[in-house]
Amino acid sequence: MRHVDSMLHPRNNIVFDISRSNRTKKGSELSQVIALKEMDSCKDDGKSKPIKIRDFDETLLKLHADGNALLNLEYQELDKLSPLYPMDVGSDLDHRADNRWTNIVPFDHSRVKLFAREGSGQHDYINANYIAGMDSSREYIATQGPLTKTIPEFWRMVWEQKSSAIVMLSEFEAIDKRTQMMREKVARYYPDEEESNSYQYDQIMVSRTGKLDTKDWEIRTLKLTHLTERKNRFVKHFFFKYWSDHEANINPVDLIDFVRVVRAETSAQPTSPLIVHCSAGVGRTGTYIAVDYFNKYIQSLKLKLEKTDKRVQENWTVDIFGRVLNMRDKRRFMVQSKAQYIFIYDVVQELLRQAFKPNHPGNTTHVRHENGDSSFTDAGSNASGPAKEDAVYDDVESLQGQITSSEEMLIRISTGSSDV
Repeated sequence: MRHVDSMLHPRNNIVFDISRSNRTKKGSELSQVIALKEMDSCKDDGKSKPIKIRDFDETLLKLHADGNALLNLEYQELDKLSPLYPMDVGSDLDHRADNRWTNIVPFDHSRVKLFAREGSGQHDYINANYIAGMDSSREYIATQGPLTKTIPEFWRMVWEQKSSAIVMLSEFEAIDKRTQMMREKVARYYPDEEESNSYQYDQIMVSRTGKLDTKDWEIRTLKLTHLTERKNRFVKHFFFKYWSDHEANINPVDLIDFVRVVRAETSAQPTSPLIVHCSAGVGRTGTYIAVDYFNKYIQSLKLKLEKTDKRVQENWTVDIFGRVLNMRDKRRFMVQSKAQYIFIYDVVQELLRQAFKPNHPGNTTHVRHENGDSSFTDAGSNASGPAKEDAVYDDVESLQGQITSSEEMLIRISTGSSDV
């Protein structure tokens, strides 16, 4: 295939650089990328791709063209720029069995460390990383769905981090598309309705105290009792239904509503990390954290609207690429598939519409199937189609670097070449 040096990108005629030199740039450690910011220009520095809010609809329409060809290329560039840091602790023989997937291991520099008292026989390892947000470098904890053997460590983390909310984005079991048999995605880590009201996990007793079940999500209140410290706490547990592994088969509005419910239910609680997990703790988890972040920031801009000069507002931007890259600086594979990455763009479009054009009708149509599956169609997007499922998560890297037929056509046009 003939190498392509650059392509015209629809962000103010910015050149979309996919050159090898850009992919292998060396520099200092990634600094935190602010996803939405006030700035004078939309400069593409390779690690951020800001879009002016005023131009977002028009730009996204171009990005969605030809089967999302430009967004697919952008996702490939994201994969190339994603950092790889040491993962020595999680890769150690003592902890390998504590990882649900062998290649999804926390970076050492951002991993959550459990308190391990000397002589207790406990270790400090759990497959979890801190993720930065608007207000804190540890606003979120992205973690895998617990294994049966790691449930005690999961509740130790919840207790030690003083977290008041857990967001669960995966069913406990799902059908394996290869074998058509049920496969565990998350070990059940709290008492089921059919079980005892309470269950003890090492030094922490978990008790059910309440449940609200809606069409799209469930909210539980769990009481934690630390048997050694003789203290009680309450934790809200939020479960979002129907979101398939690797995919984006949900309606943006449904996820936005869920994100806002979580924030509303926890707004009065002391500041502590929001714990988010799916099965591996990277795909749906990364997508949820990105949506929560953008919802929070766009709402903050809306509050500043009347007090901000219109000339400043003209330069407000949103940077989805930079935000996802920032998350990947803390945990591997965050926002795991192209479909999920494209979905974030569609969600941000809806967030902007609700904040700044509330009377403008949205472009998404929600479809709820009889079997409970959910999907949506978009005027310009094909992102809701099924993503290619990995045989196992160890094959995640095999999804990277793929070029679709639409991208090949785009490359031919840009180079005038037929030897693709």
